[in-house]
Amino acid sequence: MNNEKILVCISGWGSHCQILEPLIAQCPLLAERHRIDIPWQDFVGLPDATRPAALHRYLSRETDGRTQGDKQTDVVILAWSLGCLLGLELSPELHGQAQTGRQRLILLSGTAAMCPTEEIGDRNEGEEKRANLAPYQVVKPIVLRLMQRKLQQAQNTVLRDFALHCLRDRQNDPANFVANYLEQARSFSDTPLHTDTCQALTEGLEYLIRCDLRRRLRDCPLPHPTLLFSGRRDAIIPASQSESLARLLPNSRQEFADEGHNLLLPPASGLSRHISTFLSQ
Repeated sequence: MNNEKILVCISGWGSHCQILEPLIAQCPLLAERHRIDIPWQDFVGLPDATRPAALHRYLSRETDGRTQGDKQTDVVILAWSLGCLLGLELSPELHGQAQTGRQRLILLSGTAAMCPTEEIGDRNEGEEKRANLAPYQVVKPIVLRLMQRKLQQAQNTVLRDFALHCLRDRQNDPANFVANYLEQARSFSDTPLHTDTCQALTEGLEYLIRCDLRRRLRDCPLPHPTLLFSGRRDAIIPASQSESLARLLPNSRQEFADEGHNLLLPPASGLSRHISTFLSQ
């Protein structure tokens, strides 16, 4: 039986999937696949109850005609930052459905909840033992709320500050990254559903504030092979959040680099090698 190899790309807040292209170019096992970009800005503003179905409809429409006859899909989801949450939501098992074909996830700077408001217990342990999610370094919602307010008056300043925080502990050509990020942020919302950049950015921050997949991942562990790659010096999504996500994904492997949140421009050292090894298995 033939497999149709598909690469699903989902970028992070304020960026377009072109931010993933230097990494894809370094990995032949990614570049050989038929690429589908999911514009996160078209989905983060949807109600939680309808967003997963909308994501699946979009993906089904984009793959229509490529899985005819005896073909099955071999899907790799490549996501960064905010995109990791949407990538996890694409897993049908979280919604009581069966997976068809093969699916693997590559989550860069990933989290299951950026701003959780509660601790959750492990379903296999008594109340006397807390979940293996602790210690969990929480990003305070007020930080993102302030960004939402500032977007109305000083959008470029917010985006520039965010880009600089991505590079807080990275000295490799920061001006180049900031310039590339700002260029994308000015144009990323050019889709049929979003022409207002400020609205899309605000909705993206709101999604990061309220999205918490930990309980669903705990109660319905995903079987998909997953590679988690994060920066030890990440000032946006702390490394502890990625570590907690790994413990919620039983078929995951985790790698770290001495990097910040920016793992992509240029690709972090060793990242393409880890991806190639992961996809070869």
